[in-house]
Amino acid sequence: MKRLRRSFREEAQEIKDHLGGELETTGQEVQSLVREEAQDIKDQLGEELKTTSQDVQGLVREEAQDIKDQLQGELKTTSQDVQNLVREEAQDIKDQLEGELQTTSQDVQNLVREEAQDIKDQLGEMHQSIDKLSSSTGTSQAAGGE
Repeated sequence: MKRLRRSFREEAQEIKDHLGGELETTGQEVQSLVREEAQDIKDQLGEELKTTSQDVQGLVREEAQDIKDQLQGELKTTSQDVQNLVREEAQDIKDQLEGELQTTSQDVQNLVREEAQDIKDQLGEMHQSIDKLSSSTGTSQAAGGE
């Protein structure tokens, strides 16, 4: 029985050694598979992150371009509105000044006519006075010469 026990112990040890070796090999294989799978997952996530990052950058660029286009359109519209307002104001000022200039021109023409008429009237009175003087001098000379 001792022999049987010893034989059984030796067998058990051999099985244990054999199973321990297989268990160690299997553990190493599992660790290797886990490392490979983890690396695959890491690589896949890295690619997805890169793709997502590129997608986000593309969306940001598109949105920025849309905003830029919209602002340029609004700026163009605002610029046109300002130009139109300036033109309208300039036309209003021009019309007002033309009206004032026409009124001033008419006022000046009226003043010139009045002054010319006054000068004419004064010259007419002076001529009449000269004529009266001439005729009274001529009469006095004619009477004195007789």
